[in-house]
Order: sequence, then C-alpha cells, then structure tokens
Amino acid sequence: MTDNGTDPHNPPAEVDAARPGVDELTARVAELELAVRHRDQQLRMRDERIRALRDEIRYIKGSKSAKLAGAIQQAAKIRRPREFAGAMKQQVRRVFVKERLRRALKQ
Repeated sequence: MTDNGTDPHNPPAEVDAARPGVDELTARVAELELAVRHRDQQLRMRDERIRALRDEIRYIKGSKSAKLAGAIQQAAKIRRPREFAGAMKQQVRRVFVKERLRRALKQ
C-alpha cells in the first residue's frame, strides 16, 4: 500500500475512468507538437526563400541594364525627343566611362 492508503495494483474506479481521457489528451498534445514543428519548418523555408529573393533583387538592381533602364525612365519624362536623346547619350556615357575607369583601376 502507498502513503495515501491505495493499492498500486488495484487503482480506484475514478482512476480507471479518467485513463481514456488522459490518453486522448496525451495524443492530442503530441499532434499539436507535430503541427507546430511542421509549421516552424515551413516558416524557416519561407524566410530562406525570401532572403534569397531579396539578394537576387539586390543583384539585379545593381546591374548595368537596370541602371540604364532607370536612366531611360527618367529621361522618358522629357517630352521633347532631342532632349531625350541628349539625356540618354549623357547617361550612357556616364555608365560606360565609370565602367572603363573601374577596369583601368583594377589593372
């Protein structure tokens, strides 16, 4: 017998009646833990994908073609074609002159 006067080999009827409820709750907790782990993994994968896309966007925005496209958009706001052509010429020269300087400095 234990300290409270019950026999561990012959539990009271209340304990036997509560056992299926405890088993059910234990299973439910295990299901919830599994769902939380799965959700955490999904969020981690989503965050990694977002980071990769941000890096890719940063790379694209830094490219020459993106800079040239931005210059075209800015110059396209000018209504007069001759001014547009002149502005484009200046922008293209700036991009290529900067690139030539970078290459020359690397050598």
